[in-house]
Amino acid sequence: MIQYPITDANPTIPELLMGARRENKEQTENKIRQIFEDFSLWTPAGSKQKIYLSSNEDCLRRVIGFYQRMIGGKKALDILKK
Repeated sequence: MIQYPITDANPTIPELLMGARRENKEQTENKIRQIFEDFSLWTPAGSKQKIYLSSNEDCLRRVIGFYQRMIGGKKALDILKK
C-alpha cells in the first residue's frame, strides 16, 4: 500500500480523518459530518459570515462515500476516474 504524507499547514482535518479510519461506517459518517459542520474550519479568519458546508447534503454524501471507499482500499485516482 502506498502512503502519502499529509502536509497540510493546518492539520486539523487530516487528524480528525485519521481517527475515523478505525471506526465503523456510521462513526466515520458522523466524523465527516462534524468536520463539515465546524464553521471554524471553513470560515476565513476575520470573516463576519460563517461558512457551514453541512448545508450541502449532496456534497456531504459524496465526500462520505469517497472517503469510505478509500478506507476500503481503493485509490483516490481510481475512484475519481469512475
